[in-house]
Amino acid sequence: MAHEDLQQPSALPAASRSLRGLLGVIIAVERRFGHEVSPLVLLQQIMSEARWSWLRPFYRMIVDIDHAAHQQTLSQEQLAVIAGFARELLSGQLAVTLADDRDVNETASSSDRLSVPDDDGVAVGEAVVESSADVAADAALFIRRYRELLQADPEVAIAHAAALQALRHLPSLDEGVVRKRQLYCEWLSRSEAQRQQ
Repeated sequence: MAHEDLQQPSALPAASRSLRGLLGVIIAVERRFGHEVSPLVLLQQIMSEARWSWLRPFYRMIVDIDHAAHQQTLSQEQLAVIAGFARELLSGQLAVTLADDRDVNETASSSDRLSVPDDDGVAVGEAVVESSADVAADAALFIRRYRELLQADPEVAIAHAAALQALRHLPSLDEGVVRKRQLYCEWLSRSEAQRQQ
């Protein structure tokens, strides 16, 4: 096994715990003026009610990171993609990175876009590239409400800082926007497939 394929054993689970802690704080802040419900009912509300729709990209990202953390090995690039995606979602940059697919379409021929294989040999098709616009829209919705909470509540700001600190222990993704978009789309495709299993 190559050195680059060795995952830092606790960095990804630690980042996941910090992100889940941030999610818990966000939910607690959002529920302060609502009525108490069981965790299962709350999960159903988050996944189905319009008032929670802004939080879904963050929740899905945590689920995807938890799935990735249970894999036996992850390359440094895979860890960097996961960390980059999380950092960009929390900073508001993800919406910008994924919003405009024209660069991807201009740099790849039609046949390239139809079957770009990921690390597992699964083809990442045009539908994934197109769905990145949906993810960008969801990320933009998330960051609007998230920034309001960051500015209004110190608990959210503290949990945000802790999550970013945990993400710093993962490799950085030093790629241009077009390559990052491609890597994020591949990760989103794999994550969606894992969620449906």
